[in-house]
Amino acid sequence: MPPPVLSQLAATAAQVGILGFGGPAGQIALMRALYVERHGWLEPEGFDRGLGVVTLLPGPEAHQLATWIGWRLLGVPGALVSGVLFVLPGAVVMLGLSWLVAAFGGVGAVGGALAGAACAVLPLMVQGLMRIGSSVAGGGMTLALAVTACAGLLTGLVLFPVLIALGALAGSLLLKPSAGPGPPARDPGSRRLVLSPRLIGVTAAVWLVPLGLASLLLGPDHVLARIGQTMSTLAMVSFGGAYALLGWLAHVAVETEGWLRADQMLAGLALAETTPGPAVLVTQYVGFLAGWGAGGAGLAVAGALMASWCIFVPSMLWVFACAPLAARLQAMPGVAGALQGIQAAVTGILAALVISFAVVLLFEQRHVVPFGPGRLVLPELASLAPGPVAITVAASLAAWRGVHHAWIVVLAAAAGVILAG
Repeated sequence: MPPPVLSQLAATAAQVGILGFGGPAGQIALMRALYVERHGWLEPEGFDRGLGVVTLLPGPEAHQLATWIGWRLLGVPGALVSGVLFVLPGAVVMLGLSWLVAAFGGVGAVGGALAGAACAVLPLMVQGLMRIGSSVAGGGMTLALAVTACAGLLTGLVLFPVLIALGALAGSLLLKPSAGPGPPARDPGSRRLVLSPRLIGVTAAVWLVPLGLASLLLGPDHVLARIGQTMSTLAMVSFGGAYALLGWLAHVAVETEGWLRADQMLAGLALAETTPGPAVLVTQYVGFLAGWGAGGAGLAVAGALMASWCIFVPSMLWVFACAPLAARLQAMPGVAGALQGIQAAVTGILAALVISFAVVLLFEQRHVVPFGPGRLVLPELASLAPGPVAITVAASLAAWRGVHHAWIVVLAAAAGVILAG
């Protein structure tokens, strides 16, 4: 099958962007159905190789797979079309929902719906934790790394980037994964990816110019500059896919920067589950609320745009920079061990996030236990909130029965409206 023309690729990429519900797993399945099974533009082995490539990279894996597919089929124009249209429909929806939360999220039916939807996030996060951690439970060293990362983040003793770096270092030194298969044959109808320093340089400049201008014109401590700095750091170190990225984002946005409350963060994660596009569009929601709190609607839109820019442009940069080298990287034992160590750290980070959110969501009162430079937030057991517990249990049963994520969130939101009324 010959490769598509750009208009055909754009139509299919827009279809992925509009219909891509269900988080990374659902979006990857949709891309396989369209690009491999329906149109035959990629062989199954080629698609699997692309998926293997993006697992090596920091950032949202589904967006990077869409970028890789476009680049593989039609070069840089294909990558831009596929990468942008994967994000754009969901970004428009999330912008409107962010305004709704900022303007009306604390009152009436909207507040009840958001509180109910937040309850649905916990079982969905537990599902993600089980999926990511399935490879961790079988090894003593990887389990130790996961537990250490969880304790480090829960107590505030170790920051996310440090945990990722320590996981990579420990994995490269201590873990000896088996060698993977050799590189497969080249796919029919697709082009060979070539490392281009010029393309890498241009993409890096496009990423950093808005951040540099915000820091220069407004100062490095202005909220726009801080949003750009946070998201750019996240884009550089968030190995392990979307859930790893969301784990640190929640910690920084709530605990470090104070841009939003834990319940607002949970509401944003719930909204990301009900919109098309990548789950990391919650970064746009965080940027919007940060800007809204600092200066109203205009700054909120600027914050949302800065957040999305500093997540998705570097996401494409890593594809341009690393995809041509992926076969060599995958064959290096040190790299394979480092990735396994990162996976273990990510599992612990997500477990810490689940615990922290459960304490905030299911208990009305909490207390802080300080020790040395760290602190631990513990619930007051007598303050268990029956309404959120009931919605969370019902959402857990629905998730266990295989109900679609979007329906779980919608039904939990309806329950929240009933309880609030």
